Amino acid sequence: MPIYEFRCRACGSVQERIRPLGDSGEDLACEACGSGRLERVPSTFAAAGSASKKAPGGASSCGAPGGFG
Repeated sequence: MPIYEFRCRACGSVQERIRPLGDSGEDLACEACGSGRLERVPSTFAAAGSASKKAPGGASSCGAPGGFG
């Protein structure tokens, strides 16, 4: 089961929960204030995306100068 992040709409607390795939968290209560107003938020991993990284000397992280050889 995946780990999802949920934010409480009442107090702003962010919590991680292990839930079934695609679960909305409608049945959860906030661990901080007890409110049932949690919303699932995108994880930082999913929201970060993929960025091209350059290695020292201008080569790409794959080792080919300029990125794609």
